[in-house]
Amino acid sequence: MYKFSILFDPQDKVKYNFNFIFKQIGVPNTIIELGTFEGYTSLWLSETYTDINPNLQIYTIDPHESSEDIINFNFDTIKQNFLSNLEYHDKKNIIYKN
Repeated sequence: MYKFSILFDPQDKVKYNFNFIFKQIGVPNTIIELGTFEGYTSLWLSETYTDINPNLQIYTIDPHESSEDIINFNFDTIKQNFLSNLEYHDKKNIIYKN
């Protein structure tokens, strides 16, 4: 089971935008996500689009450190949740860079 410290779901607009773009150009082989947090969007992208494009690779970049605009989170917990989510995720096409 995935672990999330906050309840987050990419808004319908975000999902709509990905669906709209990928219907126009197809599902790419590579997606780069800057700012991964616990990985919800990357996991959703992988689960939604890997069956359409088995070559899909998702690169996530996040230092998992506090910043001036995000101070109310325990980033050690967030990073551990993200790493746990990667282990649980069965498609294994998400590559993490910190």
